Amino acid sequence: MESDDEEPAFSFGLSKRMRLGALAADRSRGAAVGSADVDLLRRLSMAKEGGLVQLQALVAQVVHRRRRAASRQKASLLRALREQSDKALAALEAESARASESLQLDAQRQVEDVCGRLEAAYADLVRTRDEYRARAAQLWSRCEALQAKAAAVKEESALKLAEQGRARESKLAALQSTLAKRRREVDREVQRLQKSANKMPELASMLLPLLS
Repeated sequence: MESDDEEPAFSFGLSKRMRLGALAADRSRGAAVGSADVDLLRRLSMAKEGGLVQLQALVAQVVHRRRRAASRQKASLLRALREQSDKALAALEAESARASESLQLDAQRQVEDVCGRLEAAYADLVRTRDEYRARAAQLWSRCEALQAKAAAVKEESALKLAEQGRARESKLAALQSTLAKRRREVDREVQRLQKSANKMPELASMLLPLLS
């Protein structure tokens, strides 16, 4: 048999105020039981003179009534506990439902925000890709034009270099001809000077008697 102070397995911690409330709810029944106990005690006092058997019977009645009162009190406490548990569970379920709904709404808003930003980013990507393609086409056309111009400049430079080479060869040939002619003139002048120098001793020997 369960004791009067034992808590049920599903108890959520009944407060002292709830216990006192449950006891107050059973006060009227307790008052009636108390009156019956007083009557039984009176009869018990009278039964002391009537013998042990009558005394035991009266004691058994008192114990039985007290147990019935305790059982009713326990049932009242259990009912109060069940009511409190049901209210707590209902409040918890309602709070959980509100929290779940709030989380779902918040998640939906975040998903919508992310999807909106994703669409904007994709549109920006497409626009950037198109701009890149157009810009790449322009740059490619410019590269082709510059390449053609570079080829033309290279060809023109080659022609100018060839012409310059021919002009250099012509100038070099003319210079060599001029230098050769000048060399011949110099050689003739040197020969003349040498002949003149060779004549100086003879002239000196001819003038020496005149000077002595």
